[in-house]
Amino acid sequence: MVSGWREKLADWVRGAPAREAVAHAYGQTIDSDEHQWRKLSGDGARSLPQLTLRRARQLSLYQWRTNMIVNRLIELPVAYLLAEGVTVSAKDELANQAVQAF
Repeated sequence: MVSGWREKLADWVRGAPAREAVAHAYGQTIDSDEHQWRKLSGDGARSLPQLTLRRARQLSLYQWRTNMIVNRLIELPVAYLLAEGVTVSAKDELANQAVQAF
């Protein structure tokens, strides 16, 4: 049975290995165009161990909760994306045309 998004999120936060990673390890891929992509680095065997990834997620979550600068670095782009952008304008007509053209 495929779990819902809440269960997947809870598994990710707890650091449980994702089912997709297991499926990918057996040669199955999610995207049909997987063969058209290549790794940026030359070493295809490079990957972080699960314990390292789990620790990185734990540290990231801790920093997000306790450090306001880290929180803003994450939350501002998310808010921007969810709000579908912002509107920028200037009172001066010439400046406003330049801003809108940008």
